Amino acid sequence: MSNWYNNIKLSQSIPNIMFHNTSERNLSIIIENGLKVNSEQNLTVAGSWAHKIYGLNPIYLSLDSKMYNIGVTLQVNVSGLNLAPDLPGLVDKGAYLTEDGMYWEENEEPLPLKQFLTDGEIYFQDLLTIAKEPAILTTRTAACLEDISPDR
Repeated sequence: MSNWYNNIKLSQSIPNIMFHNTSERNLSIIIENGLKVNSEQNLTVAGSWAHKIYGLNPIYLSLDSKMYNIGVTLQVNVSGLNLAPDLPGLVDKGAYLTEDGMYWEENEEPLPLKQFLTDGEIYFQDLLTIAKEPAILTTRTAACLEDISPDR
């Protein structure tokens, strides 16, 4: 397997603008009320384990406007919002779950996260704090842990 993530620049930071995809039927509600955590539209069975770690069902965002190419893409100003790594996105990038965190096969760890590994594992507590930015840059996605007002 190719280590694609070794090309991620560690000096990058999360930009103020990210993107959220939604269906056209949700657009008028979002324009009026904003994006809401714990919304049924955000529920996925595959990522339900992560909701227990976050303590809620987050709003998923992407750094790439064309990541999903489905529905309507909304531009969101994320400055000052409580962002966390997209934990299911890390699994999509090869991570395996443990009770307290996740790990990758030897020599498959994303380079930006290597410094945070303990015995090959990164703990959820570290992912949500000190390794937050490198994890978001690894997946190019984030989980917003608070409502996003319509003016963003």
